[in-house]
Amino acid sequence: MKQRTIAILTIVFLTGSLSVISCKKSDKKTAAPVTASFTEEFISVPGLNAKGWVMVNKTTPYPDLGAWKQGSTIIGKGGPSGMAAYAYTTDQSEFIAAIGYNNQNTSDISSWLITPLLKVKNGDKISFYTTSPALPSNVFRDRLQVLLNPAGTTDVGNSVSSVGGFTTNLFDINSGYTIAGYPQIWTAYTHTFSGISGTKNIRIGFRYFVPQADSASQIGIDQFKFESQ
Repeated sequence: MKQRTIAILTIVFLTGSLSVISCKKSDKKTAAPVTASFTEEFISVPGLNAKGWVMVNKTTPYPDLGAWKQGSTIIGKGGPSGMAAYAYTTDQSEFIAAIGYNNQNTSDISSWLITPLLKVKNGDKISFYTTSPALPSNVFRDRLQVLLNPAGTTDVGNSVSSVGGFTTNLFDINSGYTIAGYPQIWTAYTHTFSGISGTKNIRIGFRYFVPQADSASQIGIDQFKFESQ
């Protein structure tokens, strides 16, 4: 239900003049941080927004290229094949994928998948699995950056090269853009938080980042976990 806007007008008479002070209640609520452990299996990518996940695609000039979508097991005609989920309940497409392959396109891909706001402390963990299709002749140079925003915002900057508030690097998978350098089997990555005084509200950004789309294939992410100790 859309929240009503409440305006309070206070009239103050000072030396014969009329002053009006207006106070407006914000229409937008700040999301409460997640404090309890949870697992995201990406059963429904369209349903992620309601859970606090955010997707931002800065790819130019074709913003749909590299976009995060429901995973696919279908083999693409003339392009990279799909893959099966790492873990699934009813369907092997239960993972999230970013597809960059387009041999007619030299766009730079910068596509973000951002977690809900997380309240973390020392000893808490995040983990996830990722892979790219295992192709007989793999000439692709996929890359995934996993970055932390210590301010807890979704700011990724305004350009394909910017990272906004996501200034802390947790993982940089295939940072050298090695051909076939991205994991071709589901591979686990885990980060344990440390050096935190008390608790801190943060977000994690998964950035599919490939200069020139003709170097990109696709990647998948599955079974993201946040473990609160």
